[in-house]
Amino acid sequence: MESGSNYLKIELTLDNNEKVYHYEFFSTDEKIAYNNFITKCDRNDTGFLPINDGEHNCAINLSKIVKITPLEATNI
Repeated sequence: MESGSNYLKIELTLDNNEKVYHYEFFSTDEKIAYNNFITKCDRNDTGFLPINDGEHNCAINLSKIVKITPLEATNI
């Protein structure tokens, strides 16, 4: 992640009630970051969504996500 940049923290709730957090970069508005994240979900052909939790990267099966919640904007 870029140092000193703005990120929107997004909480993903999985079908087993596990919570995963993703940080989506934004330059102007956190609403745009959230819409970009949702677009990534909609346009993903592989069925797996890349997740950046601030320290690690992983991928989550889209069919396991039951809820997506934008939390707060943060400067990392």
